[in-house]
Amino acid sequence: MAEANYEVSSSVAVTEEFQRLIVTARNRGVLSAVVPAARWIMEELARSPMLFGESRDFLPHMQLHLRIGFAGPISVQSAVHEPSRHVFIRRFKLRG
Repeated sequence: MAEANYEVSSSVAVTEEFQRLIVTARNRGVLSAVVPAARWIMEELARSPMLFGESRDFLPHMQLHLRIGFAGPISVQSAVHEPSRHVFIRRFKLRG
């Protein structure tokens, strides 16, 4: 894994949402695809969040870049605060 350039965090609600996603993935039989995809997403968000996925919006008053990215069967919505080099995970979603 390459060196992390950004701190990545999520709220308790997002963490709980991700835990539910894991249960759903297990029930659908796609857990073996979700786990490596989630690891890769986390690595990309820590390494180069402005290159991962695509831009959705910019909130100038908060200096937040809102982004969405996809890997395998999951998507992630994030907000990148460049001045502090911090990524806030806003949502995980199991596609399909």
